Amino acid sequence: MTTATLPRPIADIIPAARTNWPDLPPDATRSQRAARPRLADMEITHPDLTAAITQVRAWGAAMNAARRQQNSAADETAPLPTPSLILSGPNGTGKTALARVIQWSMVNAVLDDDGKPIDDMITPACRWYVAADLLARLGNERDGDGYNYSAAPGQIVGSAPFVIIDDVAAELSIPFVAYPAQEAERQIRYYLFLDWCVNNRVPVILTTNLAAAGDNSALAQHVGPRAWSRLMQMCPRGYIVSLWSVPDYRRRVGGR
Repeated sequence: MTTATLPRPIADIIPAARTNWPDLPPDATRSQRAARPRLADMEITHPDLTAAITQVRAWGAAMNAARRQQNSAADETAPLPTPSLILSGPNGTGKTALARVIQWSMVNAVLDDDGKPIDDMITPACRWYVAADLLARLGNERDGDGYNYSAAPGQIVGSAPFVIIDDVAAELSIPFVAYPAQEAERQIRYYLFLDWCVNNRVPVILTTNLAAAGDNSALAQHVGPRAWSRLMQMCPRGYIVSLWSVPDYRRRVGGR
């Protein structure tokens, strides 16, 4: 004789969730969709910020066109380029805010029985890395069994449609790398990552406090000539956004 254990209905195991916490007003549970950052919500403090938003919209249009072509089995034309984007400027000018809008421009969603997205289960489809964390992940890491391995860019990116690297040039030092080798190691890691992104058609959104105008710019010197060459291939003319004339938003909010 064979016996089987029948699963209990999940409702008998997990009590139903409350709609609101007792001490929160009803509007505190507004959907995640309404709380997402949007270009329309950004406060325009300078004409250059308006120009930057226009460039971000142009990037979005190019990205959408490339994705539509990739998803069309009948389209046999040459693949459209998927441009990358560099946001360059001092602190408080909106670089990370723009990057957050881009982060939420493409999402993964879980659908309910009616085919509608469940707001609490919507997440950005891209990968977001602070530059210091990305460089550390590209080096030797130790897994749960104590073995060392070198994290490949493909493992870091996965199936993400694009990658955002925030605060390039704020990396300080790379862990477990001797001081004399810091600059060379940083440039090698940026090159390996960007080279993989070029070969696999993965766009990169990069924010930095360094100037990015030309081959002798501070950003070009920071990432090294090989990585910079890849960035120039990935970022067509018009996709390096300058925010150097935009005033510091945080100083203005602080009354200065």
